[in-house]
Amino acid sequence: MTVDSEALLQVSGLTVDVRVEARPVRLVDGFDLTIHRGERVALVGESGSGKSVTARAIMRLDPDMTLGGTVAFRGRDLMSLTDKQMRGVRGSQIGLVFQDPLRSLNPLKTIGAQVSEPLRLRGVSQSEAWARARETLDSLGVVNAAERMRAYPFEFSGGMRQRVALAIALVAEPDLLIADEPTTALDTLVQKRVLTLLDDIAKDRGLAVLLITHDLGVVASFADRVSVMYSGRNVEEAPVREFYENPGHPYSQGLLAAVPRIDRDVIELRAMPGAPVRPGARPEGCAFRARCPLATERCAEVRPASRPHLTPGHTVACDVVTLEMAS
Repeated sequence: MTVDSEALLQVSGLTVDVRVEARPVRLVDGFDLTIHRGERVALVGESGSGKSVTARAIMRLDPDMTLGGTVAFRGRDLMSLTDKQMRGVRGSQIGLVFQDPLRSLNPLKTIGAQVSEPLRLRGVSQSEAWARARETLDSLGVVNAAERMRAYPFEFSGGMRQRVALAIALVAEPDLLIADEPTTALDTLVQKRVLTLLDDIAKDRGLAVLLITHDLGVVASFADRVSVMYSGRNVEEAPVREFYENPGHPYSQGLLAAVPRIDRDVIELRAMPGAPVRPGARPEGCAFRARCPLATERCAEVRPASRPHLTPGHTVACDVVTLEMAS
């Protein structure tokens, strides 16, 4: 991957290995991603594709992971930082929101203590940290924020807990927010409210967002660009409109075919055959070939590289698609 001097985050050749029964298992296998300031990128794929593992690897949250490749933030390689230096990046420069806010919030601490904690850890006085925490909660639509700061997580609804999780991630005004399935545990109406809120905040602050999701229904109205992940690898990347109108990779086409469309008189949903490749059982060549209607003998032998497809900024890792178009 070419170094992009204007990139806010540039992930190049990321690998993630864990040990399972005393042997290494590769969960992420050469992942690339670039995000610019103020840009919103959706990382999509089925459960088990490696999306959440990638987020945790970028943030270096799991000491049991063996990481390779580079993760450059503001031109600084996060892989080379000490644990202390990395703690300084988390929260203040990169915020992270998890899927289940109830599990990520401390049930024994008040909301105010948890939202103000990222500031207190950076030497901000208690009074100033408390005031900024209140302002952040208020900006996120938490009614009576000053009073609710003395409450505990169990006293909040699911949607309000997710707003609290957002407040913790945003209170120190980071440049990048990684939102890992932030709406999965919420009902449809609350999902829309949370995404609208996140959209407004990103625009107001010029915040870059990496939205990790398996729900393509939330991507179209939020993201600028889409990166598709399968078996720990990128298989397609495109501007969001181009992705929906001209998906190139057979896996992307399968994902979109399974999404209901209300703009059609007849709704025909097609299930994707087969199951995702299990970690540790990734085959040679293309990992998707057993499920792919276009697979050839070459797909069993050669790992496909990402190549340009149709329009600028659109790449596809499928030799059948890209080499056929080139010819």
